[in-house]
Amino acid sequence: MHEEITRVLVENGARMIYAVNKGVEKGLQLLRDEFPHFDYELCTNEKIAYEQALSCAYASCRSACLLSSEGLYEALDPIMSSAYTGTAGGFLVICVQENDVLATPVGPFAKLPFIVADSIDALRSAVEYGYTISEKYETPVIIQAAPLEDQPSADSRQQTASIIDNRASSIQHRASSNEPARFAKDPNR
Repeated sequence: MHEEITRVLVENGARMIYAVNKGVEKGLQLLRDEFPHFDYELCTNEKIAYEQALSCAYASCRSACLLSSEGLYEALDPIMSSAYTGTAGGFLVICVQENDVLATPVGPFAKLPFIVADSIDALRSAVEYGYTISEKYETPVIIQAAPLEDQPSADSRQQTASIIDNRASSIQHRASSNEPARFAKDPNR
C-alpha cells in the first residue's frame, strides 16, 4: 500500500517525501533509483515529519509526508499553524487509515482542504488535484488514503504508463531547472 502511494506522489512531481513508517523505506529506495529527482527521509515521529515536509513547501518545493491516522493527531500543533502560515510550493499530507481512528474531523477543524481517496485511481486523482489546489491557494492539503486493495487492470496500467510518459518531461524540466527558493513575505496572508 505505501509503495503505491509513494509512486503516485513521485509521478506527480514530489521532490521530498517524509515518512515515519520504516516499512516504506525499501519502496522509496527503489523509486529513488528510478526517479532521481526526488529524495526522502525517515523521521523519528509524525510531528517532525510534518514540520520537515512543511519546510520544503516553504522553499517552494513539492513535498509530502506520510502519516497514519493516529499520527495525524500527534502532529496537530504544526497542522493548525500551517493553515495560517501557508506554503509557497505544493504540500500534501497523506494520512493512511490503518485502523478505526478517523482523520476526517481534522480537515474542517484545522481549516485545511481534506480529500478522501478509497481506491488507487481515486488517490491518483486526489494527489494531482491536491497539488494543484495546494499551489494555487498556498495551503497544505490533507488526503486520507483508505487501504488500497484494488489491483490495477491492464487498461489502467497502460493509461498510467502514458500519463507517466507525458509528465516525465515536465518533471525533468522542473527538477533540472534548479529554480531558486522563493521566500516571499506576504503580510496579507
